[in-house]
Amino acid sequence: MFITAKSVSGNVGVSSISMEKAEEQLVMMDCNNCYNCNNCNNCDHCNNCDNCNNCDNCDNCNICNNCNNCYNCYNCNNCNICNNCNNCYNCDYCKNCYNCDNCDHCNNCNEQPIQISGLKWIVTIRANETIKIGCEDHDRDYWVNVSDEEIVKMNFGALKFWREFKDMILSIHF
Repeated sequence: MFITAKSVSGNVGVSSISMEKAEEQLVMMDCNNCYNCNNCNNCDHCNNCDNCNNCDNCDNCNICNNCNNCYNCYNCNNCNICNNCNNCYNCDYCKNCYNCDNCDHCNNCNEQPIQISGLKWIVTIRANETIKIGCEDHDRDYWVNVSDEEIVKMNFGALKFWREFKDMILSIHF
């Protein structure tokens, strides 16, 4: 037997244990003016969100998706009109982004990376002396000293790629 609880906005929490467990699920949906949200959906005016989706006007979002008008986002995706994003992806019309990728129409961005596309893997070179090639993200010293054996272990075709583009990639500095 399943027990359901319904929120004001129509979300449904389901439990096979108790009404309390079904209501607990609703706490993680439609958060509004919450504190320390975790794994929530549709947060609004919350603080310290973590691993949430669709945050709006929140503070201190962490590893969230679709942040909007938020503050101090960190490692988030699809930030929009936010402030002080850090290590985020797809920021749009934000302010004070730091080490983010694919920012568009942002202001006062600090240390925006150089990104090289059109190769087998996207190369991102940051002012903090880190270089990301595909999913491999290491400091410049690692890339300068990496052995062919380590490169071969990364991916099929990586050694050919590295031999072809190593000098060009390592020649780019801020």
